Amino acid sequence: MVIDNALPDGQRNAGSEAILSHSRALQTLGYQVTFITVDEMGTQAPFLAPDVIFCNLPFYNSAKKGLTCPANSYHVVYLQGEHVASRYVTLIRQPLHRIKQTITPLLPSE
Repeated sequence: MVIDNALPDGQRNAGSEAILSHSRALQTLGYQVTFITVDEMGTQAPFLAPDVIFCNLPFYNSAKKGLTCPANSYHVVYLQGEHVASRYVTLIRQPLHRIKQTITPLLPSE
């Protein structure tokens, strides 16, 4: 599972491009990637990486729901940024193989 503040847009900033790149890398390693946003729940925009499951309304109304739903089991949870990690790291159920937190500096679009 990949959790970020917003749906990534490769044209918006470096952090978005990093999320898309890391999602593709996880797929290359054999993981099924699931993505959920913290602040843009309900967006109708498509996810920009192929074969990524985008958790959204009406089935998921929060990142917390995605992490705590008994049907969900993840080998890797990727938390994008300190603000996301500080809110959700305690909800991650053990045992997980890895907990990945990144702090990517977000550069303004030119």
